[in-house]
Order: sequence, then structure tokens, then C-alpha cells
Amino acid sequence: MKKLSVIGVAIAIIGLLAGVYCQFVIVPAYSVFDIERISDAQIPQWRNLGDQIFLMGSIALFLGILAALFDCLPELKSKKWVGLH
Repeated sequence: MKKLSVIGVAIAIIGLLAGVYCQFVIVPAYSVFDIERISDAQIPQWRNLGDQIFLMGSIALFLGILAALFDCLPELKSKKWVGLH
């Protein structure tokens, strides 16, 4: 059961790093663009950064949920009323 908790913590750290990378690297690069003054040559780069923000945010969100499940699973399995034996 301890292995599941260790795996959950590792997944949580990876999710945290994905979220921090998104907030401190990708979002500042995205906010440099002024949507009203963007040229046609910059639109693909602007869209790519928007897609990266969505992807990294989704990764951080789902890894956080997965880590919470891994951390709670040993506790749930120890309860006899849950029926996860």
C-alpha cells in the first residue's frame, strides 16, 4: 500500500512541475502577443502557444486527480465497508 502512496506523490510532483512550467514559461510568452497588433506571420506561433497552455494545464489537472486517487486508494482499501478488497 505504501507503494501506491509513493507513486501518487511522484505523480503529484510531475503534475506540479507541469503547472509551474505552464505558468512561468508558456503563459508569459503568450501574453507578449497583442491580439490587435498581431501579424499574419505570428498567428501560427500564437495559436501554438495557446494549444500548449491548454495541454499543460490539462496534464497538470489530470495528474493532480490521478495523484489524489493513488494517495487515497490505500486508505479506502483498508476500510471494510467500501468493498474494494
